[in-house]
Amino acid sequence: MALAAFEPGALRVSQTSGGQSDAARACEERARWRLTRLAEPVMHLEAYQRALRDLHEMAAECSDDNWDGYGAKAASLLSLARSAELVLSLPEQWLDFEVGVDPDGECSLDWFGPGGAQLAVSIGPSGRLSYAASFGLARVAGVEFFSGSVPGSIALCLERVHRANGLLTRMSNKT
Repeated sequence: MALAAFEPGALRVSQTSGGQSDAARACEERARWRLTRLAEPVMHLEAYQRALRDLHEMAAECSDDNWDGYGAKAASLLSLARSAELVLSLPEQWLDFEVGVDPDGECSLDWFGPGGAQLAVSIGPSGRLSYAASFGLARVAGVEFFSGSVPGSIALCLERVHRANGLLTRMSNKT
């Protein structure tokens, strides 16, 4: 068995002879699985790079005090660093956010779904995550701390925003 190509999204292991035993097929499957696992970070890298670039560009636009003309503080570098850590902890399907800087200099991430569903998360320099979400008439708000993974309450809000997106997509595909 030899590796014929390493192309993310089109991984393949080619066979060097015409016959193949059960053991060889099992070995080939294990190799294919391992190559797929190795390639996953490479295939998803572009989405994370785009998200981090958006975050950096917004912080650069707001790097001076009074960037909004109303006395806003410059974007906090510590908030930017914490925001980047949070972004890298998100699953790829949750990278569809808009980036902003709040008047207090904290970076913010905002997700929008159909029917007005939305989630806003402000990331403080200490890792404090202040969030507010609305889903129709329901409102949720709170404060969590980032410690390397998305806090459960924020993950639930993200699931609700994205579940609403999925429902809308499925309904529009039926018409």
